[in-house]
Amino acid sequence: IVVYLYASAQVLSDRIGKDENSTGQRPGLTTCDSLALETKKMLEIRNPLYQALAAISINTEAYFPKAAALQIKAELSALRAGC
Repeated sequence: IVVYLYASAQVLSDRIGKDENSTGQRPGLTTCDSLALETKKMLEIRNPLYQALAAISINTEAYFPKAAALQIKAELSALRAGC
C-alpha cells in the first residue's frame, strides 16, 4: 500500500531548510536553482506519478507528525475494512 504524504513546495523547502540533518547532507539537485525552485520543479514532475500510485494521500500541512500518523492508521484501517 502506497501512502503519499504531500505538502506544497514552499512548505517542503522550508522544512528541508530547517532540518539540521538535511541541510548538511542533502546535495542540491541542480547548481543553479534555489531549494524552493528545485522542490517546485521536482514536485511538478513527480506528483502525477505519486498520485497515481497512492492508495492513500495525506496533506501533511494539515497535521503535526503524530496526528498525521494517526490519520494514516485510520485510513489504512478503513482501506483494509473495505477489502
